[in-house]
Amino acid sequence: RALQRPPPAGPLRGRRSAHGPDRGDLSQAPPCRRAPADPREWSAGIRAIASKKATPQPTGWLGKTQVNDLLDVPDRRTPRGRIEHALLLFLYNTGARVSEATRLVAGDLQTGRRDGGHALVNIHGKGGKQRQCPLWPRTESVLNNLVQGRAAGDAVFLSRLQRPYTRFGVYRLVERCAARAPSLAGRRITPHTIRHTSACHLLQAGVDLNTIRAWLGHASLDTTNIYAEIDMEMRAKAIWRPAMPPGLGRIARGRPTRGCWPSWLHSE
Repeated sequence: RALQRPPPAGPLRGRRSAHGPDRGDLSQAPPCRRAPADPREWSAGIRAIASKKATPQPTGWLGKTQVNDLLDVPDRRTPRGRIEHALLLFLYNTGARVSEATRLVAGDLQTGRRDGGHALVNIHGKGGKQRQCPLWPRTESVLNNLVQGRAAGDAVFLSRLQRPYTRFGVYRLVERCAARAPSLAGRRITPHTIRHTSACHLLQAGVDLNTIRAWLGHASLDTTNIYAEIDMEMRAKAIWRPAMPPGLGRIARGRPTRGCWPSWLHSE
């Protein structure tokens, strides 16, 4: 026979136990804390809670050999390979964000200027901000061949479906090419890695941080300062480097000379 619990000896309400008032006795329950009437009172309390500080992740970037391996993956003998190579080269040249590359149209390119100036590209950044970035001679030639015969409003980088690249498409392209590059085996490479690489190589070429900030479209110089602490070799050379490297003044004024670029950028 199943055991049955005997009924309580008395009524539940008001019954006391050895450990204090019974749970059913609400008369002795502590008063509930009143919620603040002013929303600003509790929102200020939430803002006062200290946020958890996490250790920042190290900024990954690629060496020159690794960049060349990545750019050599697309087969430039095919139309699809030429588009993929042009997109990777543009990301490396300009350090553009993925959203900026996908919004690029043929009318944003200023190549073959009659005044003899260097080629430029208008980049549409965050918050509707625009900036101009110089194009290397190699990048200018590749993009000129890519947009030949297109209207000014046509997208520069088209997918297999002849539609503008999406963010996912650019990420997938970079990951696929990085997986096939011998020197990048086992590494996770994203378009933002290429953006970091552009900044680091500009710093190695002697370009000052304020110019790099304008190059990448950073709103604050504090964001750009992280690149000054990446390479210990650059920090050691900075002690002996002159205050104004050759060609730096013309870069800051938007007129870079051929001599101020690293020599390996001019070679195919």
